[in-house]
Formats: sequence, C-alpha cells, structure tokens
Amino acid sequence: MAVERSKYREKYIQKEMTEIFESFEYRLFEKLEQADSVIVQMSEEASAVGIPSEYRVNFLREKLIDMFEQFAENRERLKPARATAAKKGGIAKCDL
Repeated sequence: MAVERSKYREKYIQKEMTEIFESFEYRLFEKLEQADSVIVQMSEEASAVGIPSEYRVNFLREKLIDMFEQFAENRERLKPARATAAKKGGIAKCDL
C-alpha cells in the first residue's frame, strides 16, 4: 500500500512539475537563446585572439556556473524582503 502511494505521489509530482515547466518553457527558452548568443560572441572574440577552444569552453562553463550560484545567493539574501513584500501585496513569493 505504501509503495503504491509512493508511486502515485511520484507520478503526481512529475505531472505537476511538467505542467509548471511547460507553462514557463517558452519564456525561458527565449532568454536562454539570447544568453547563448552572447556566449557565442564571447567565444568568437576569445577565438580571434588565439584562445584554444577547450580553454574557452571550460572558462565560460565555470563563469556561468558561478553566475547561477550568485543568483541563488541573491535569492536567499532577498528572501526575507520578498516575503514581507508578498504579505503587503508586492512581489510574488518565491521559495527557491
């Protein structure tokens, strides 16, 4: 019985997350496509000055990971302010 509930719960969570993701997918895709264009420009400029492909890829990957970590840190730092604003009818609360 518990196994069936667990499987049902997993299926439910997967379905809900898929629906949520799909509702934002187009907007996210557009923004990531724009970011990709900027990354390609950076890589092309680095190539033009003789930086090897492997180094460019690794460098940009590290920088992008660092940026996403900064986004998460900023969210955490702003979390109390967002919760207060949400209670006052301001910014939507985000639990990420």
